[in-house]
Amino acid sequence: MIKTVFSAHPITIWRGVKRYFFILIIPLLRALVQYLMYGSIDGLLAVEMVAVGFVLIIAVFGWKSIKITASNNFLTVEQGILIKSCAKINYEKISSVSLRQGLFDFLFGSVSCAINTEAGRPKRNDFDIKMSICDARMLYNLVCNTENMQIVRFSTL
Repeated sequence: MIKTVFSAHPITIWRGVKRYFFILIIPLLRALVQYLMYGSIDGLLAVEMVAVGFVLIIAVFGWKSIKITASNNFLTVEQGILIKSCAKINYEKISSVSLRQGLFDFLFGSVSCAINTEAGRPKRNDFDIKMSICDARMLYNLVCNTENMQIVRFSTL
C-alpha cells in the first residue's frame, strides 16, 4: 500500500472558534449598536478586532496542523501548533471507526471521523476529526478493509 495522507476539513476552523464565539461577538455587536446610535466607534473596537483576528489565526493554524497518514500497518495522527502530538496506531489496535454527519456537516460536505482504540479514555473518542466525505470513506476503507461503509446522517427523530 502506498502511504496516503489525509487532512482535516476547513470546517475545523469553526471548532477552534466556536468556544470563543460569544465572548468575541458581544463586543462587536456593542460597537455596531454604538455606531448606529451615535454615529461613531470608540478605540476599543481596534483591540476587539485584534482579538478576533488572533483567534481566527490560531484556528486556521490548528486546522492546517492536523494530518492523518495511513501506511501499510499503521495509522499516524499528527496535530497541534505549539504543543504537537503524534500517535502511531497499529490497525489491529483500532477498535472502531465511526463516521457521523450532522446537519451542519451536511451543508458543508464534511463528516466527523471518530477513531477509537481500547487504550483510550472510556466513553470518549481517541481522535475526532472533521474530514471531507471522500477522504473519510477512503480512510475507512483503508483501516477497515471494507467497502460497505455507512455514514450516520442527521435525522429529525
